[in-house]
Amino acid sequence: MLYSASVLFRTELSSKSSESVDEGTWEERIYLIKASGKGEANDSACTLSQNYEHSYIGGTGEEVKVIFDSVIYLDELEDQVSGGQLVDRVVFSRYLSKAQAESLSDPNPF
Repeated sequence: MLYSASVLFRTELSSKSSESVDEGTWEERIYLIKASGKGEANDSACTLSQNYEHSYIGGTGEEVKVIFDSVIYLDELEDQVSGGQLVDRVVFSRYLSKAQAESLSDPNPF
């Protein structure tokens, strides 16, 4: 089966501890994953996300770390969409404020 997995990443500056993460920048990425079930799809999303974690030197000279936060949701898609070429690829990515990221995690946003 084919799944879309929505995943959140957060950024941390080297000068701030993880306990003091304020607004910061968040990123939502959506992967297409081929898996035999939701559990395997979730495991694949976590692995892909952990492999994406990285750090870089920002404009102020500070180290910026991009850290996997969570899988927000998994949706089962039609197998005929796959064709085998789009799996395990990012198909969507956007940057979010902390409030936007938290609203995505809310199971009852309305």
